[in-house]
Amino acid sequence: MSKSYLYLATLLGLLLAHCGPDKLAGGAGAGNPPLAEVTLAFTASSLADTALPKVSGGGLAKASGIVLRNPDGSFTVRDSSGSDLTLTSIDVLVSRIDFNLPDSLDCEDAKGTVCDSGEVSIRGSFAMDLMTGASTPALSKIRLPAGLYKKVGLELKEEAVESGKSGMGKLGEDSFAPNMIIKGRTDGSKGPARLFALKLNLREGLDFEKPDGFTITAASLNNVQMQLAVDNWLQGVKLSSCLDTTTVLPDSSGTWNLEGDDFCAGDGLRIRRNIEASGDIDNHEGEEGH
Repeated sequence: MSKSYLYLATLLGLLLAHCGPDKLAGGAGAGNPPLAEVTLAFTASSLADTALPKVSGGGLAKASGIVLRNPDGSFTVRDSSGSDLTLTSIDVLVSRIDFNLPDSLDCEDAKGTVCDSGEVSIRGSFAMDLMTGASTPALSKIRLPAGLYKKVGLELKEEAVESGKSGMGKLGEDSFAPNMIIKGRTDGSKGPARLFALKLNLREGLDFEKPDGFTITAASLNNVQMQLAVDNWLQGVKLSSCLDTTTVLPDSSGTWNLEGDDFCAGDGLRIRRNIEASGDIDNHEGEEGH
């Protein structure tokens, strides 16, 4: 799978895999490294959030301005025309989460997991609400061999659809159903607020990588948050103008559905690429000896 790497300025910890969300990875056998317990959440965030490490230097998660989470949990972002838009829900469909084992380990050290060529996987699908961090099924109490990790990747669900059969607008014969849906509304102070849904296919997936690595330890509960900062998602995009000029008609709920890479002269592709460059990971250690 072709993915664009996200080189992160700060990455403190990461996690593991198993066959399904209800089965822990296998126990440490004779000679195997101890297993660390990990919980995982995947959320949207802002670079202004205190939980997200501040990015400096060469980090790819940059902000042209500060975006704060609203009291109701939504995010108000500004597009390139200076118009404010509020993001009210962000959902993704993940088919697999892959963890590259530490250089010192191989699949023989990860008994009981789905492992191939030094990569351990959690197989889905998982429906993830990036506003709350909730996943269905849940991703909790995952176990990973202790060690120094450098990379985790998300493969998003890809499902081919027939032309005109998606129920989400007109798609070509070789199109895929959206695996990320962002819903929101325009600023009501400049005319009637309009509802929109951005339906994207992140077919390249999302990779989070730190060349120096991050340590998972068996002595602590490792609480891992994979975060996408929304600050720059509309960089280079005039979404309000797009909604003014699009020939797409609203659906029965009054929502304008914009799909794929090509809407509004390539705005979909610009948004997708901005999202793929917005990742970060934060790890909070729990109780010692847990």
